[in-house]
Amino acid sequence: MSKWQQITLFFGLGILIAFNVFRWSQKDWDYADPIDLRGLYLGAELWESGHDLYSDKAGAELWNEHKEVEGFESKTDFGDQWVSIMVYPPHAFVISRPLIAFSWKTARIIWWIICIILLFVSSYLLYEISGNVLSIYLILAFKGTFFALALGQPVLLVFCCLLLAMHFKDRRAYLAGIFLGIAMIKFNLVVPFGIWFLLQRRWSLLLTGALTTAAMLLIVVWDQPELIAQYSAKLSAYYEMIYQRDPENIYTYSDSELSMFLSNFIGRDIGFWKNFNAIGQLISYSLIAWFSLKNKWHRSWTLLGLILSSFLFTYHLSYDGLILLIPILMIPLKKSRWIAIFLFMVFSLPWNSVFHSSELIKLNYPLFITLGLLLFTFAKGKSTIEESSIHTST
Repeated sequence: MSKWQQITLFFGLGILIAFNVFRWSQKDWDYADPIDLRGLYLGAELWESGHDLYSDKAGAELWNEHKEVEGFESKTDFGDQWVSIMVYPPHAFVISRPLIAFSWKTARIIWWIICIILLFVSSYLLYEISGNVLSIYLILAFKGTFFALALGQPVLLVFCCLLLAMHFKDRRAYLAGIFLGIAMIKFNLVVPFGIWFLLQRRWSLLLTGALTTAAMLLIVVWDQPELIAQYSAKLSAYYEMIYQRDPENIYTYSDSELSMFLSNFIGRDIGFWKNFNAIGQLISYSLIAWFSLKNKWHRSWTLLGLILSSFLFTYHLSYDGLILLIPILMIPLKKSRWIAIFLFMVFSLPWNSVFHSSELIKLNYPLFITLGLLLFTFAKGKSTIEESSIHTST
């Protein structure tokens, strides 16, 4: 890059970081925050007391008890429509179980500190992958980073675990597998990495990951054998909820699935869109895997394609976009990497805030992902010859 290109790049990153600082200053913080941790915290308490872990009613009662005992007020309550419900898989509560030893007021601060530490570790690991300090600026500039921190989103733990799995995959496969297994608390993020490791025949890593997840699941299900069925029903109800059009339903405008965008114009029931996404995943994963093995793609291209396909046909919110940085910063071709970084930065602009009255712009996430997958396909085709010449294929 020329000097002026570098100046322009870091100027753009500076603006995006300023947006995140502004978001932080404008957020109306109260004791309901971090909202996503609230579900994990209350769920762990329900698990300990032997109550129905996926009961929003029981969770709401428990939340009101905390407000009364700890003496605080909140602008939202657990179980409010469009705010928070129990939707994490059973083994995710193994992670939050230690936090219930503390009051909610204390637990939320502890979790925020953990999240900040996880971001520091993730920044170092990304720097290790890219060899460029730019990776740290990208994390700070990404709008999803703010939302993940503000919400106490476990995506920060998953992001760090996936990076640790990448870090140890060649030296300590079993340790890498343990981190992959822990990351399964958000399994929709892990599936592309699982397929990616499968294409590389990382059997020890995958087996350890599966056993780790199974062990975490067993810890919870041992106490409540009916949990898996309850979670399945809860997940199905949640998925129907996100397709309900309502000005207060932020999930509709944050979901990455192409089906979410299409459902705005095509009147179909939820069963149709579930089948649409299942078939889309199967076809896209199969095509990427086939082309990757046949044409000996560089690993970064394969992983990027798998992740983009996952975003297009699986439920993801904006903060999940953090994991796109992993394959982007692995791309060996500088020109392609800079284009991907530029698109990542464009995605971080506050589109919804500027065009809040436009339904089309409010549904920009699936459009960006679709565009990203198309650009990925084009860029991959153009880079095949150059990749072969630098001997970076797998």
